[in-house]
Parts: sequence; structure tokens; C-alpha cells
Amino acid sequence: MSKLRKHHKRLGSDDMRHENVVDLSYLNMTEKEPLEISYDCAQIYFRDKDRYEEDLRYLESSSYIIYNEADSIACIHKTTGRKFTIIDDLDSVRDMFDKKKITVYADMMFYVIGDDLYYVDLDTGCSGLVLSFDSADNPYNNKKEIKNICIHKSGKLIYKNGFNYIVDLKRGISSAKKMDVHFETENYFLIGDYVYYLEGDYDYIDERNTDKHNYLKYKIKRYSIDSGLVTDVSDRFGEADMTDSIFSVYYDLCFEGVFDHYYCVVFENSSIGSIERSGYHCFYVDLSGSGISHAHRFYIWNSHIYQIEQHRNNLIYVNADNGYKLVKHNFVSDKKSTIIRKYGMTEKSTFFDRFAMGKGEFQNPNKYMRLGNWLWIKETGKYNPQIIAV
Repeated sequence: MSKLRKHHKRLGSDDMRHENVVDLSYLNMTEKEPLEISYDCAQIYFRDKDRYEEDLRYLESSSYIIYNEADSIACIHKTTGRKFTIIDDLDSVRDMFDKKKITVYADMMFYVIGDDLYYVDLDTGCSGLVLSFDSADNPYNNKKEIKNICIHKSGKLIYKNGFNYIVDLKRGISSAKKMDVHFETENYFLIGDYVYYLEGDYDYIDERNTDKHNYLKYKIKRYSIDSGLVTDVSDRFGEADMTDSIFSVYYDLCFEGVFDHYYCVVFENSSIGSIERSGYHCFYVDLSGSGISHAHRFYIWNSHIYQIEQHRNNLIYVNADNGYKLVKHNFVSDKKSTIIRKYGMTEKSTFFDRFAMGKGEFQNPNKYMRLGNWLWIKETGKYNPQIIAV
């Protein structure tokens, strides 16, 4: 971190003995309007991603794209394309991104190394240690790995450490508050004053339940940052048959995403014993209502799809069972459009082929790369890749 100007006050054990509030006003938590990603910015990012064989992860702050590069964290300004290194000489940088040990708020970046939380102001270059988690008042004495961090607009830090905690950065309150929630996956989404997440409804009992069939449904729930109240956002949806049988219908969660006030969930149906239900069962929930919303369902029938990503209200994926089309699928209107035809391998794929040979027998198509609304398309047999807008 030698390239950065350091300005910090540590919440150490002495601070905890004598006071519970310290001055963290140097953290610039002012909200900023996000900039659009320019073509020049996308070109630099894609060039680096191609150079590192696609082994990059990125975050988007208000004005910058932040990503791992070898043992460093690099940054590109969205409009000017100016690139610079934020931090160098780090171990397991990709792991930090994969485990969400890095987050952003406006143009502030926060990251965890070990038990310490650091910050970097991307505009000024100021950086430093914010607090040590072992100094936070943790009545549960929980020392598991700290990950899945995010920042609420009030300055509250939310993180997962076996349990889930909140630390108020803006007011400098260092005690940790446990979030009494159960995430079905590692994912959760901070929107406004709420944390939204997917929970398995294990109390659900279907009238068809027998000794041979054990069903599970899901719900979207939300946690209020201010009150700590947990409420249901959606009705029950999905239906995973957890019976240990090859003829059971298994749901494998393969995608979760949120844009604006929509929560989208995609399950792969991995059963081979039910032809009419093969493919992907997809749901979206409108989060804008005050009560419980209905989970709207749509399907991607009899398909084998690769690399699902989301840009706004669109899912983007390669459909290997439909000529390897690169598809843009608006999940609210359930309208599909083709971005590229025959993208990658074009081996004929039928349900009988999948049933007899299994999905592993099919060759993966070329993988696209995405940055915001830009796609990097590198097709088989073509030397020059394309950069196109979704």
C-alpha cells in the first residue's frame, strides 16, 4: 500500500476500554451518481482480462471499475479510461473478490485482510485501517473467516462471519450486531434500507409429501437495517424434490441477481426422469410493494445454457440446444432476442442426446466477457474479437 496516502485511526483494544465511539468523519460516504462505462474503459478492461485468460473479477463504483490483476488491485476511470494500481503485492487477490472481501460505496473501496478492515478513497488516494474485527464487541466469540461485506448508505458495514453482523462506520460504533437471518446461499443484496436474500422454506409441507418425497420451496425475505425486522417479500415459489431418486426433480440454483426493484432466480432442473419439466425454471419477484409479492415464473425449456449473467432486466446466456445462440432474455417481459447466432460450437443437441450421453458430452461454447452493457465476443476461427453493446 506504499502508493497510497494513509490516514486512519484504529479501533484497538484501548479504544474499546475507554470509549465506544470514535471519529470516522474522514470516510467520504457521500452518495454519487454512477457514471456510464465508456467504450475506452471497456476496451482496456477486456484487453487485460484476455491477457490474464479471463481470470478477472470486477466491482463497479460510481466512477471506477475495480478488478484483480496478478497480485494487485487495478482501477479504470469509467469515462476517461485512466488506469492505475490501487494496491499491489497482495496474496490471493482473486479469492478476495470471489469471497466478497472487497466492496464499494460511492468511490470508497473497503476490503478485508485477515481480521482487519481497510479503506481506500479512489478519488484522493487516502487509505488506511478502519478497524480490527477482533476488537469489535462480539458476544458470540466467533472467529470464522470474514467475507460477504457490503456498506449501507448510513455507513453501516454488513459482513458474514459464520453469523451475520453490522458495524456502524459513520458513527464510529464498533460493537457488532448480529443479523438473525438464514441465507440459503452466500448471496444477499443490499437495496435501500434492506438486505434481500433467498431462504429455503423448510416449514413448507406439500400434500403430496410421503415417506418417499420430500419437497422444498423458497421465499425472498428482507432484513431491515434500522429495525432488525425480518419479513417475507414473496410467496413460496419453486419446488425442489429432495428425494434420493433418479426420477426426482432436483432444483440446482444457478443464478441470483437484482436490478432496480426486481429479484431474479434461475434454477436448473437436473432430473432426467421428467421430460416435460426439463430445462430451467426461472422466477422474478417485484420488490417495490409493501406486502408479499407473487413470484412470476418463466421457463427456458429443454435447454442446456451456459454462462448466465445479468444486465439490468436482461439475462444473457448461450443456449447450446438452440444452435449455440448468444441470447438476451428480458425476464420481466419474457422476450428473447439473439445477439450472435452459432456462437462457438454448433453440435446438434436434442433431448435424446442429453438423456443418452449426459450434458458433459457436449463441448462448451466460447465464453463471452461482459463489463456493464459491453460484451467482448471472441468467436472460433476469427482473429479479431468484437466489443458490442447489449
